[in-house]
Amino acid sequence: PNTMSITRPQIICFMGAPGVGKTTLAERVSAETGIYFFQREIVLDCIFGTERDTDHYISHAGAITKATFELGIYNTRRRISSIVEAPMKPAIQGQRAGFIDTTLEAAALGGFDVSLIYCVAPAETVWDYLHQRGEARDEPKYDLTNQETGWPWFVRTFIDVPGPTQYEHLRVYTRQPVDENLAKIVS
Repeated sequence: PNTMSITRPQIICFMGAPGVGKTTLAERVSAETGIYFFQREIVLDCIFGTERDTDHYISHAGAITKATFELGIYNTRRRISSIVEAPMKPAIQGQRAGFIDTTLEAAALGGFDVSLIYCVAPAETVWDYLHQRGEARDEPKYDLTNQETGWPWFVRTFIDVPGPTQYEHLRVYTRQPVDENLAKIVS
């Protein structure tokens, strides 16, 4: 399920820590293959801007992520492949994830493929990527002393995790050159 199919539509899901490089890889896969990439971050930015640590965001972000997966399923019914990306916190923490389960169930019934791509990098690399990205929404993560919302929490929640052990997936190391990872993904 981790190879690009030209005969069946598919949903390619990139997951991993915020700032690990999911969007960069998704954009490159989209450019190389012509597969539609629904950029969830654009929707989140339009609605929430930099206010990502608010109750408003927390109560709505899941619904927006769910909608990206549903859009992918909708597209496959029209023989259109899609790329989606999200941290998928439950999955990367080794738990079942409802959006993935629903998508896999739909794939089994609907004649399309699902490829799960888990993007990983060491904490110091993600730290560098987040700073390079320069988004105001990432600033709360830089607090080295805040155990609840700062860097120690971020590392525990997104980096020092078992990964999507409940699912077959392709693990890519985003410290590797993008072209190397691209070759693994589209082969």
